[in-house]
Amino acid sequence: MKNMINKLQKDMDKLQKTIQKEGNDLLERVKKVDLKNNIDGTRKEIEKALYKKLSKLEPAYHNFMKELRVNARKAGIDIDKIENELKEKAEEAGKRLKSVRKSGSKSTVKKKSKKAKKAVAKKASGVKKSLAKTIKKVKKVTKKAVKKTAKKSAKKTAKKNAKKVQKKAVKKAPASKKKSRKKA
Repeated sequence: MKNMINKLQKDMDKLQKTIQKEGNDLLERVKKVDLKNNIDGTRKEIEKALYKKLSKLEPAYHNFMKELRVNARKAGIDIDKIENELKEKAEEAGKRLKSVRKSGSKSTVKKKSKKAKKAVAKKASGVKKSLAKTIKKVKKVTKKAVKKTAKKSAKKTAKKNAKKVQKKAVKKAPASKKKSRKKA
């Protein structure tokens, strides 16, 4: 009888331990699911906020790009041509890397990919330099245009102010002087 009670007690202890382990595992899973749901919810909120910010920034970006293109055309620079060259060089580099990866062992792939990367970096640096030069030219052209428009507007406002001052002076002048000015 004591043996049976001892066996029953041992079985109950084992059962209690396994139930506790399963309960802990279940709790961990529930926490993970809850955490995942929270992460998904916050991710969606962040995406919404980003889309709102981007929708506000996109028009300003597009206006800037339009102005940049217009000013570049005035300076005699073709930005579309530069963009196309960059795209073509990037595509060529991608094709080279793919071909190198398909053929050869790992060591040759590494060597050839390093060479390809260096070549792309050289071409990209050249394009970056030319792009920087074009941006400088565009800035110069825009500065000149701004100065010209500022000078024109300053002249116009000066003329308007001079006319206003003349009209006030004529109104304040005595009647005899007005007649003598009209005769002359």
